[in-house]
Amino acid sequence: MRQFALFRSGKEIRTIAAYQDGDRWSFGQTGEIQEWEEPARYEKSSIRERLTPSMVLDYLKSAGAKQFPVEWSSLNTLRGVALSRSTNQLKNPVLPVETELDV
Repeated sequence: MRQFALFRSGKEIRTIAAYQDGDRWSFGQTGEIQEWEEPARYEKSSIRERLTPSMVLDYLKSAGAKQFPVEWSSLNTLRGVALSRSTNQLKNPVLPVETELDV
């Protein structure tokens, strides 16, 4: 899953996502396109190329996020940072996986 979400004052301003669910890729976007985005990329025939991992990092930098990787404890000083994976509209169910360390 590749997703960029921009919030201001608790309000969602912009969300862009490209994700693979089983054997298919999906793309979606909501909100106002920001001046530093590359909207021409969103028209590519290859959905997985519409939002690449490097684009997400570039968008994070452009929106003022700290450089990744970061010291996780340093995120306490930011107004809001979230890394998540939505299970909405998945073709295949999410299966629990045992881990030794969960953050």
